[in-house]
This record gives sequence, structure tokens and C-alpha cells, in this order.
Amino acid sequence: MLTHSRGAPLPAGVLRWLVDVSTWEPKQAEWELLLETLPSECRKRVMTFKFKPDQKRALVSRLLQRRASAEVMGIPQSAVKIERTKGGKPYLASRPRTAHGAATNVLNWNFNVSHEGHFVALAAEPVLLCGIDIAAPELVRSGSQRNLEERFELMSNQFTPHEWRTIRACGPDEAQMEAMFRKHWSLKEAYTKGRGDGIAFG
Repeated sequence: MLTHSRGAPLPAGVLRWLVDVSTWEPKQAEWELLLETLPSECRKRVMTFKFKPDQKRALVSRLLQRRASAEVMGIPQSAVKIERTKGGKPYLASRPRTAHGAATNVLNWNFNVSHEGHFVALAAEPVLLCGIDIAAPELVRSGSQRNLEERFELMSNQFTPHEWRTIRACGPDEAQMEAMFRKHWSLKEAYTKGRGDGIAFG
């Protein structure tokens, strides 16, 4: 059971799950067993990723979505059908008319997932639109570190002048500027993902 920092239980349908996959190295039998629990289309999507770390994160993401849907709606995982909005936000398409085994105040229940670097995360809300994003440090994400100014130049149109001032105000420490940059980027991603628009949203 999830609780607030004060120890009170979270409302029905509120989930905050974070999985560290950095040390998980599944044996082939375990991998195949977990993959087989997914519908055929989900299995294909997981395996379209070229590199194993990406496949691992994609698999865990889909397992979390299915488990969360089953748990909140009180339905078997085999009955869970997840589709995506035009903007790519996953949603439970097999929502029961009444949430058996779940509170009745989850009628607008929605969730969002993100995976990058070492982590896979899922957040869910029964009423509010929910978006989440993980922005791992570039060194963790790609194994190399490009020049910060080059990266800022590539992303120059993604932030307002005020946001750029806020990011650069953390300087001259590049690590702090990069952390503030990731924070702003992640907030923007989470917002557009919560709406279901995708990052192309203006």
C-alpha cells in the first residue's frame, strides 16, 4: 500500500512506481516467460528495440502498465487491453463498466510511463490527467558526454527565454546547469504526455 510521507494511505487509483532495472540481468528462460505474458503486439514492440537495455526498459514498462490496470480496476491481467492516444499516451481500453474490486471514484483513472537510463516509472491518478517523464543524465543515457553548449544549441527553441535564464543561472557549474536543463525538459515532457499530445505540442 502506498502512503503519503505522513503515513496516510494514498487515495484509490493513485500510484507512484519506480523500478531500477540497472542490475537486472534476466536469464533467457525468465525473459521469455515475462515476454509471453504480454499480448503479441506488445511483444513485437518490445523486441523492435535494437539494444537489450532498451528492450528491458520497454518490457518492464509494459508489465507495470498491465499490473497497475489490473490492480486498480480489479480485473485479471489477461483482460487488460492497453491502447494509445494519437499522441502516444497509453490508456486502458478494456475498462470495465463498473470497477469490480476497485473504488468507484476511479472512473477517470489514467496513467503514464517513462523509462530512461536506470529507471522505469509509472504514475497514475483517478481524477487528474497524469504525465511522467524521466530525463537521465546524458552519460547514463548514451554512455558519452557531449559539449553542454552544443546540446543547448540543439534545444534552443524548446525553452522560453525565461526558462533559459533559469537554466543558465545555475552556472558556471555545468553539472548544475545540465540538471536544471533536464528538470525543465522533463516537466515539459510530463505535461504534454499527461495531455496525450506528445512533445510536438506547441
